[in-house]
Amino acid sequence: MQRRSMWVAVAVVAVLTLLLAQTWQVSTPEILGATGQPSPYAIATLEQVRINGMNQWLLIRGHDRRQPVLLWLHGGPGAAQMPIARHYNGALETDFVVVHWDQRGAGKSNPFRFDPTTMTFEQFLADARVVTRLLQQRFGQERLLLLGHSWGTQLGATLVHEHPEDYLGYVAVAQVVERGQSHKIAYDWLLEQIEAADDPRARERLADLGEPPFGDHAQYVAFAGLVDAFGGSMDVGFGALARTALLAREYSPLDYLRWIRGAQRGSGPMWKQPRYADFDARRDVSHLNVPAFFITGERDFNTPLALTRSFVESLAAPAGSRLLPIADAAHTPFLADPDRFHAVMADIKAVLAPEAAVPPHGLAAQLDRQVPRLMARNGVEGVALAVVKNGRIAFTRAYGSSGDLRPLERGSRFRAESISKIFTAWAVMELALRGELDLDAPLSRLLPDWQPGPTSFDIDGVTPRRLLNHTAGIVMNTAPDEVITLVREPGAGFAYSNAGYVLLERLVEAVSGRDFAEHLQARILAPLGLDASTFHMNAEIAEALVTGHDRDGRPLPAVTDAPRGPAGLTTTITDLARFMVANLTADPGTELLDQEQLASMWTPSTPTGGWPWRMLADHYGYGYAIERLPNGAIAVGHGGEGSGGINWLQMIPATGDGLVILTNSKRGSPLIAEIAGLWTASRGLPDTKIDQTTSRP
Repeated sequence: MQRRSMWVAVAVVAVLTLLLAQTWQVSTPEILGATGQPSPYAIATLEQVRINGMNQWLLIRGHDRRQPVLLWLHGGPGAAQMPIARHYNGALETDFVVVHWDQRGAGKSNPFRFDPTTMTFEQFLADARVVTRLLQQRFGQERLLLLGHSWGTQLGATLVHEHPEDYLGYVAVAQVVERGQSHKIAYDWLLEQIEAADDPRARERLADLGEPPFGDHAQYVAFAGLVDAFGGSMDVGFGALARTALLAREYSPLDYLRWIRGAQRGSGPMWKQPRYADFDARRDVSHLNVPAFFITGERDFNTPLALTRSFVESLAAPAGSRLLPIADAAHTPFLADPDRFHAVMADIKAVLAPEAAVPPHGLAAQLDRQVPRLMARNGVEGVALAVVKNGRIAFTRAYGSSGDLRPLERGSRFRAESISKIFTAWAVMELALRGELDLDAPLSRLLPDWQPGPTSFDIDGVTPRRLLNHTAGIVMNTAPDEVITLVREPGAGFAYSNAGYVLLERLVEAVSGRDFAEHLQARILAPLGLDASTFHMNAEIAEALVTGHDRDGRPLPAVTDAPRGPAGLTTTITDLARFMVANLTADPGTELLDQEQLASMWTPSTPTGGWPWRMLADHYGYGYAIERLPNGAIAVGHGGEGSGGINWLQMIPATGDGLVILTNSKRGSPLIAEIAGLWTASRGLPDTKIDQTTSRP
């Protein structure tokens, strides 16, 4: 019966194609407000985007674009949701910005010359990563809510498992756990149903197929048809879905043919691919670090409830997981009872996002418009930035190229350059907080191996405190094998010194008894959750670094021998955003620095002097440059400049605001200044010195 309905639908589509192909205009209806006028915050758009070398389609709809973005990963592969989404689940658009993506080989993304050999697990993951980044940038939301259905749960669970930083939560509808066991449960259930119905024809068909596993895809398709015929799979027949799809304005007649061809192809091209065929959620997704919700129809024997329940019970989910069975539903509860499904999703939203997301018409949208223009004007190849608001990450962004034709991503690894000094200062202050280091003790006693050579200056005046605030009188730079000398009287005033932070690096090693990079990893970076940051350097890390560029725009080789204490951190924009939050929300009593300790680091201890410091900060504290703003508040942070990039990090503790900008170009200073100006203006903050200068940080 199902097959007959399908061919009727195919015939209808073919006729319509001949009649309407020349005149059909695809679109998605506008969303109107209560007055019947277009809502100022609504979005309703149908877009073709380039994803990993292929044109693919997104349907984006929501009554308020400030709401959380819900990315829906459809099943199949090939079972696109786009032409039926508004009819069955349009109510979701009141709570979310709903994004339906026709994946490669499905619906509008299934051209007639499509190559099905490109349907691999790895390719779908790569495509989904691009879609995620596009939506993050488009809506200014650091994290999306990810929903996967059936095949989409294999893809979705893997994405959330590997990239939890990108997702607010995970909603699995009909979670795939393990194919072989699912088929065995369905087979046993089907035997019972056939015997209860006393259906000799079905009994014969099942006997011809044999018991699972099904090595041939056509075998599985026939088996799935039997499961569906006895009510264990689709809640709405294909004929009804086809009739609904025919009325969708988002699809042309040719699109309907593509939709049917994709659905018929299904998982055939992937059936024997190891990562698809051997997927076992219990092994491959043993833990999830975001809240997870598993919606399953109680009558589902395509992805059986019993197997989903056992998976959820075994799942390590520190952020929480819930199993949400839906009575009187099978494999598609969002079709079986759309109102109930909407209510469940509204409850999930109330848990995950009680407040609306950052409005994309604010600073995020302004930066999306302005930064590419500023990059082109200044000849800057790549920019990554993060904005913190009220002590929380508002959004992160990445624009341009990381070099060698690689697109810049939020996970791209940069040299932090002199921003590293803040982390070195944290390590020193944390040792002092633990009572392992006296900040005012002579360095000559704490680090006997340091000998500055003959000098008329007071060597005992060199202390950790003076090294932290650049008043120890140490030479600016020195080669690794050269003696670090005194060039002025300790305590006489500010004289910026990279070599002084090399001495702090050696001091940390002497006091802790272990390698500097290992100590920073164990005592600072790991406790803060900065998993992509390190002071280690090896060939793999060097290869992953973004390519720097000189003032003429020429690419430069990666720097692998920079001194670690003053400039050795490699990191990502996401990790630096998290670090700003740690600065602005530090809790007293933690094993790391509390707010009192941080305040002492932010206390102006010496006026700056000399170029460029007099243009960029008024004072220096312990690892932080400090500026007194016109309203009396302070801004704290640090710049960083290396052979191939310029960076800037600044925070205003009184308001919980923060901005960090990383570039891979020596021409980045004017761009940094303009971005900083946009940031302060959007937040109603006083202008900072960096807003008003194009000098290097």
